[in-house]
Amino acid sequence: MLLTSISEVNRRKDEREQELLLQLTELAKEVASPKLSRDSHVAKVATLKDMHVVELANARSRAVDAYKSSSEFVSDREAYINARLGDISKRWLSTPHRREKLALESYISYQVGIYAIQQKIYPILRDKFGTSCINDWGLPPEVPNPEISVADSPLEDIHFSRSPTDEELDDPPSEKDKKVHMSFTLDHPSFDHFRALERPRD
Repeated sequence: MLLTSISEVNRRKDEREQELLLQLTELAKEVASPKLSRDSHVAKVATLKDMHVVELANARSRAVDAYKSSSEFVSDREAYINARLGDISKRWLSTPHRREKLALESYISYQVGIYAIQQKIYPILRDKFGTSCINDWGLPPEVPNPEISVADSPLEDIHFSRSPTDEELDDPPSEKDKKVHMSFTLDHPSFDHFRALERPRD
C-alpha cells in the first residue's frame, strides 16, 4: 500500500511537471511571438528602405545622364560660364603658376605676331630699298620663328618679373597699364616708308 502511494505520488509529480513544462512552453511562445513579429516587420521595412534608396539613386543617375546629353544642358552651361566669366577667370588666375602660364601664352602669341608681320613686310622692304634698309632705318632685327624656339627651349627657362595680384585683378586697368611698351610696332616711324608704298599713286 505504501509503495502504491509513493508510486502514485511520483506519477502525479511527473504529470504536474509535464503540465508546468507545457505551460511554460506556451508562455514562452506567447512572449516570443510578438518579438519575432516585430523583428520581422523591422527587417522588411529596412529592406524596402534599401530598395527605395537604390532605386532613387538609379533614377537620379538616369536623369542626370539624360540632362547632360540634352541641348538644354549645353545652353545652361554656356549661360552659367558667361554669367560668371569674371569670377572664373579670377579664380583661375589666383595662383602664380597659372598667372605664369597666361603670361607665357601671351608672350608667345606676341612673338608669333611679330614674326608673322616681319615675314610679310621685311621681304618687300629689302626688295625695294635694299637688304641694309632694316638696319639703316633702325627697325628691330628679325625674330626667329617662335614656334621653333619654344620647341627647342624648355618653357621653364622663361620667367617673368611681374604677375598681377588678386587685388589688381579686381580693379580695372589704368590708362598707364593699357600702354604696352613693345619693341616692335606698326607705329614705328620707320614704317612711314612702307605705308607710303601702300598709298595709291596719282
